[in-house]
Amino acid sequence: MGEGGNYIHRRRSPGLLALGITLLWLLPANAEWSATLPAFRACTPATPPELPARWRAVGLLMPFEQGQLDVGEFVYDAALPAMRATVYGLESGAVDLLITQQDTYVIHGAHGAPTYCTSLGPRLRPPSPQWLAKESVCLGQSPVASHAVQWWKKSGFDAARYWISTDTRLPWRSLFLRRALEPSIIGDYAMSYFAAFTPLPDTNLAALRDLCAKTVKPVEAKDLSATPTARELMALGKEPAENERKARIGELIPGLSHKACAGMKTPRWPDRFVTTAIVTPIQLDEYPYSTLIYYDWSEAHTQLILPFYGYPPVLQGILSLKDRVGYRQHYSHEHKPGVCAARASRSRRGKCRRPRWRIWPVATILNNS
Repeated sequence: MGEGGNYIHRRRSPGLLALGITLLWLLPANAEWSATLPAFRACTPATPPELPARWRAVGLLMPFEQGQLDVGEFVYDAALPAMRATVYGLESGAVDLLITQQDTYVIHGAHGAPTYCTSLGPRLRPPSPQWLAKESVCLGQSPVASHAVQWWKKSGFDAARYWISTDTRLPWRSLFLRRALEPSIIGDYAMSYFAAFTPLPDTNLAALRDLCAKTVKPVEAKDLSATPTARELMALGKEPAENERKARIGELIPGLSHKACAGMKTPRWPDRFVTTAIVTPIQLDEYPYSTLIYYDWSEAHTQLILPFYGYPPVLQGILSLKDRVGYRQHYSHEHKPGVCAARASRSRRGKCRRPRWRIWPVATILNNS
């Protein structure tokens, strides 16, 4: 277990004994594997990053529910303030928007040469100049897929969390537990991966705003909600944004194509493997954990999740998942016996629901054959 395992060994905590017994029971005698926990260190620096006054971002946008991936291009100018948000569905659909404080416009014409705009009224608002308040908290930093990032959340029970690149201090990923109106459009998606996020010396949004004000036409939008999502807005106009969709997706994220999946078999992971991960609980008041995961579907039909927190990492307990039942054992680090309790409330028959966690793997799956 590398650094984390050595630390637990020195502490001689009850977690090491439970871990050793559990893995010896599950692993075959000839298994050879190793796993190093992702190091979740203190943030340096720990002050909230500030966004530039003007920026451009390209995001791969993942919905809350089942549905297609979207690709978004965002250009922001705090001096106006205004944001242009162009969103393309990987399979179908497109919309090009200009969001100002006074109005939300749908832009018509080619992306590089718009001709006129239709007005939806003040439905959406430009994002705030800063996504993180001064009281925001940095929970730790760790490489994710070799990219050094910090994990930030707003204070209190805000649903927004952000991975910030440690080198540029700009957003790398955003995570929302429910839809958020701030920042506009980006908050429509559960998670967004920013393939690009760069400062700009200037933008053409002032000229685009003037074009919209000069050529604006009303639009029939009786079926739209008061604060429509990007998916709702895609139904308003398909030309010519839809005609440009495939070419623009290729420009924004080279190599990304829905057709590339045609004829490919559904990937299948091994029946038995060990991996490390950073686990993000759905509960708003819980922090991410460095985690060791052991999965065995071939015999035990069991998944064990061993969460560690802090640096050096300290084992917090064991989550044992089986089909439709799961238990979580909490460890006390005050030399008191651990408490084994169901992760969810028990029913009258003594069963518990499967714990709900979101798991983002950050290490290669290890062969355990």
